[in-house]
Amino acid sequence: MAEGNTRLRDELANKGVPDAVTSAILEIEENPELLDFVTGFMIEAKKKRALERLAVSPPPVSPTDSNSSNHTMITVASDYAPTLVGDDLVSEFEKHNYYIGLCQNDDDVPLLMYRTSSKAAPFPTPAAGKRFFQVANKTAHGPWDKVLTRELWNNTVANQIIDQVLEPREIKYSSLKAARFTCGKSALGPIVVWIALHTGKVTSEQCRNASPFILGILETHGVRGAEVEWYENKVERLAGPSLMPTVNATNPTYPYRRSYTAVLSLPVAAETRQVEDAYGTVGIYFHVGQRVFATTNKHVLSPEDQLDQDYVYGGGGAPRQKVRLLGERGYEKTVADTRLAVDTMVDEALRLTQEVKRFLTQWDELEKRTIGHTDWAPAISHTVDNTHHTRDIGVFELVQEKFEPVFRGNLVDLGSRWLSHELNAIFYPNAAIQNAPKFPSNGLLRLRGFVSQQDVANPTHFDEDNRPVYIVGKVGSTTDFTFGRFSDLDAFQCDENGVRSQECLIYNYKDSGDFSAKGDSGAGIWLGDGRLLAILHSGERRGLGRGNHVTYGSPAWFIKDQIETQYPNAVYTHETFVIG
Repeated sequence: MAEGNTRLRDELANKGVPDAVTSAILEIEENPELLDFVTGFMIEAKKKRALERLAVSPPPVSPTDSNSSNHTMITVASDYAPTLVGDDLVSEFEKHNYYIGLCQNDDDVPLLMYRTSSKAAPFPTPAAGKRFFQVANKTAHGPWDKVLTRELWNNTVANQIIDQVLEPREIKYSSLKAARFTCGKSALGPIVVWIALHTGKVTSEQCRNASPFILGILETHGVRGAEVEWYENKVERLAGPSLMPTVNATNPTYPYRRSYTAVLSLPVAAETRQVEDAYGTVGIYFHVGQRVFATTNKHVLSPEDQLDQDYVYGGGGAPRQKVRLLGERGYEKTVADTRLAVDTMVDEALRLTQEVKRFLTQWDELEKRTIGHTDWAPAISHTVDNTHHTRDIGVFELVQEKFEPVFRGNLVDLGSRWLSHELNAIFYPNAAIQNAPKFPSNGLLRLRGFVSQQDVANPTHFDEDNRPVYIVGKVGSTTDFTFGRFSDLDAFQCDENGVRSQECLIYNYKDSGDFSAKGDSGAGIWLGDGRLLAILHSGERRGLGRGNHVTYGSPAWFIKDQIETQYPNAVYTHETFVIG
């Protein structure tokens, strides 16, 4: 028994101790070498919970709970003036609260700089002296408009806004997007040209003066009633023994082993980036003959000063750039999460002591976590072809003995939070659509095929109001399983050096939390039917905040084309490591 745990012995001597507590203490005494982390405090908490279950009924549900997903109650900061001050175009209160709802953490939402709709639709503000105020939560949607089509935006309108408005005025934008918003339970709003600016580079006055010219371009192409909104933000790249078999979410060891199984979303870190402790996510597997490869991003596998250089493994005696399961920070976080889980679930700890102990020891040495080596990591480029999509891809070859016993191909582990019927309702919200694919009840979704360039613009899915929609999912090393709303109109990025690119665009889904965060780079973004839509490479967040309100990726069809320039015989459908 753990040293100093006299409270455990005292409990055995007391009368009225629940049977569950008594049996737990006896188990600890019989297995002291495995359960020495169980403390008297934990047993006391277990006793209290057991007694409460016997004596106390569940607490009543708050009458405001039903409204919580549509509104957020905020504390009115004393320095956030609710009205305009001096030459301000946006009040401090509106600046900080206009985009409430777009991120899981309200402190991560972008800061509004200017919007053309401020007079027609003033932002609600609290009365003087009021300390608390309810703000409607915003949700971003793709436009899916019959006039501003994907072809018109991607090929004409976006480029005209950049070439005729933003660049001539030297407006340092980081991304140009189009969206529509809902606020609380309101109807879908107008099309919004949504522009992110590099921090501290542009004034509100510049935004105000440029907006009429943007609206003029839209009206020239028949797009009426649109608005323009500007905000500041930055785009950032979200960068042993054999692996464990995949188990069903009902298996009690499931939450502890997910990071060590061979399904997609495996957290990986390159030896070349060990000093930075950067990590990313596996996107897809593919075979070339008997060799098996995995993809992530170039910026996950190569150091910052080599992102503009091609890398191809030379073979023979050339030194290998090792790829590992988890970096040091990732491993330490996994250990900490596991310990926290068992420390707060004594019953699980008692049942799974030996299994948990194995998780915490067999991967502790760095070399044990080497699972492959980088084979191909071409320079990050936005000019591979005339689409200007981002080629940010890294391929590493897998170590056979690590994967062969447990490899099952391109399988996504959806976790245990959502039941299959709940996912069916989320990904296919229109109940009238017949024969929609169903999510598997075991929580394991197999990826099959790629969304073609033609299908991206022609969805077969519709929401409850019969609007076209693609609800997409991904499983990343940091944020795990999340889902979001794919926008039919691409985003146009421009970094601080003036390098431009065109990206797939995902908005957060309100019930899922932030779609991505650092460490999710390389993850596959897919539809509910198992087709791969994009590969995640970056996101947009405010300052040092953790969550992204916008996620970017490269189209899956484009990534497939790039893979096959280097590996023309790539096969994505094998479900075993060794073929034949």
